[in-house]
This record gives sequence, C-alpha cells and structure tokens, in this order.
Amino acid sequence: MGGLEVGSVRDISLTTELPATFTTEVLERLDDSECILGIRTNHSSIVTVHPDRIEGRTGTTVVESFVVDLPENNTRDEICYFMEAVIKINLRSLAAVSERLARQQ
Repeated sequence: MGGLEVGSVRDISLTTELPATFTTEVLERLDDSECILGIRTNHSSIVTVHPDRIEGRTGTTVVESFVVDLPENNTRDEICYFMEAVIKINLRSLAAVSERLARQQ
C-alpha cells in the first residue's frame, strides 16, 4: 500500500468540505517522461503537465480530465457538485504547492 508503482493502493482520510471522510485510490498510470498521473477512486482522473508561456513568462499548463461512474442512489447533479468540489480542491492544492515552490526559488 502507498507505493509509487502502477497498481499501488492507498487509503486516504479526507479533510475537505466534501461529504466524505475516507477514500481509497489506485494508481493507474504514472509516466514521468510524459508528465502524466492517473488515479482511480469512484472516478478516474488523468493529470497532464505541459510547459507553456503565460503572459510572456515561462509557466505550466495543467490539464485534469475525469471519467465518473454514476453510483446508484446519486443524481447527475449530485455527482457534478461533487466533481466541481474535487476540482476546486485540486486547484487550490496545486496553487499552494506552486506558490511555495516559487518562494523557494
């Protein structure tokens, strides 16, 4: 559990505004040369990182795509609300890490 190879499983305690406290993730894809990370929970997420020029400065574009199973007893609206919350949390986390790395340089 918790390794960094495809197929690794890790249990996560959630401390967010999501209506959940625990989830299990499976590492489905990890490609350092292509900057791709794929994780599956009750949804699959692929994150890719691309060098970019933003307002004339060197930057990075991050693309995250999702495939979501619609669990029984959940509406499409509930799942959309959940995924919007996940995306917002991921963006805040990415921003915090990026800002911390920028301060270190």
